[in-house]
Amino acid sequence: SKEESDRHVDDFRSLEQLRTNAIKVSAPSDAGKSALIEYNTQLVLAEPRVPIDDIKISFTWFDAFRPNKNAVQTTLAFERAALLFNLAALESHTAAMLPRHTDEGIKLACKHFQ
Repeated sequence: SKEESDRHVDDFRSLEQLRTNAIKVSAPSDAGKSALIEYNTQLVLAEPRVPIDDIKISFTWFDAFRPNKNAVQTTLAFERAALLFNLAALESHTAAMLPRHTDEGIKLACKHFQ
C-alpha cells in the first residue's frame, strides 16, 4: 500500500546510499571493503522482507574488463553477484600488492586471497 511504502522511504534511501558507497569503491582500502560488506549485509537482511525482485529495481554494473560496457538486471541475485565479484577483486588486488618475500607477507597475502 502507499502508506506502507511511505513508511519505508528512509530505509530505501539508506540502502541507496549504501549502494552508492559500494559502487564508488575503486581502490583497495579498509573503507572500501567495509562499504561493500555493509551493502551486501543489508541486501541479505532485506531479501526475505522486501520482494525486491518483484519491485523490478534496475541494478546497473559496469564490466570490470570493458568499462564502457554495462549490464542491467532486475534481480537481487545479480546485484549480490556483482557486489561479491567486486569484493573478491578488491581482496585479490590487495593480496597481489603485498610483499611476498617473507613468511609473514605470504601468510597475509594468502589471507586476502581466501
